[in-house]
Amino acid sequence: MKLIELEEVDSTNDYLKREYQNLPMQTCVTAKYQTKGRGRNGHVWESHANENLIMSFLFKDFHKIEDAWKMTQLATCSVVGLLDRYRIKATIKWPNDIYVDGKKICGILVETILDPDLKGVIVGIGLNVNQSQFENLPQASSLFLLENKVFNRETMLISIVNQLEFNLK
Repeated sequence: MKLIELEEVDSTNDYLKREYQNLPMQTCVTAKYQTKGRGRNGHVWESHANENLIMSFLFKDFHKIEDAWKMTQLATCSVVGLLDRYRIKATIKWPNDIYVDGKKICGILVETILDPDLKGVIVGIGLNVNQSQFENLPQASSLFLLENKVFNRETMLISIVNQLEFNLK
């Protein structure tokens, strides 16, 4: 899987939508900061710079609309599997949210690329890792707030990529 690391971007999902024609079948783009991060139904995804995992995956080898739902399940289970390795017991609020101790720590946004037929699926993952404050989001939390320790974002990124690739097989 090709990995693209950006300092700042409007949205990792939007980046992949713009660039998908120039990218390989499977690509992951990650950013330290998003200026227009978003979730489902137009919700804003708040993430402080350099504190969380903001990433999107492009899969051009899926060509049925049902694949978007399958990718939501795959991504959600991959993140929960990663957290389990850290002995963090997470629950899934289907279709796309992950909670720990009743607080949201991860959101997944799956979108399709239609041009005019389905050209691919984009899976956006926002995992709150080391953020310590959430303005106007009392239901949000992070791994740092839950475990009272700083997590290595790069190690977690590699683990999520590996878990997702494993689950794809």
